[in-house]
Amino acid sequence: MKHDFTALIAMLTICTSTIILTVGCDSGRPTRLPKTYACTIVVKNADKPIDSAVVTLVPSNHGGDWASGGITDASGIAQMKTTCASYQEKGVPEGEYTIIIARRPDIEGDKTQEEIDAMPGQERDAYFADLENKRSKLPPVVPPEWGNSAKTPLKITVGTKDNRLELDTNQKY
Repeated sequence: MKHDFTALIAMLTICTSTIILTVGCDSGRPTRLPKTYACTIVVKNADKPIDSAVVTLVPSNHGGDWASGGITDASGIAQMKTTCASYQEKGVPEGEYTIIIARRPDIEGDKTQEEIDAMPGQERDAYFADLENKRSKLPPVVPPEWGNSAKTPLKITVGTKDNRLELDTNQKY
């Protein structure tokens, strides 16, 4: 009987400790990360979507250690996410941002990442040099100034709702 009572007390102690510790835990979201709001950037060329464009939002003024961005899908749509340390969530904190968009031209015959990883160092270096040479002769997918933080004319103000911006490479901003 005494053994059963001791086991019961031990089990109750473990359960109570677990409840107390769990109540104090949060979802892992850093407290320094401001509230985020849904934000969508659409990138097109003459109304045709541009996929695989890397979109980065650079805040005009914040002292935080977080970054916001996304990559366009086949529809040209990038759903922005914010990363703080190893935590990531959908949306962007409220504020004014400069938008940087980069998209390199596709080269026919591009190798897969697995093929590149299997190459010896000198062969890989030669492959990348050849790729850059080919890309330099192709027209840019997005205006070059869009990929330069000092020259991009693209801006967005993220508020509590309706944070969607559609950009077309044929338009002046």
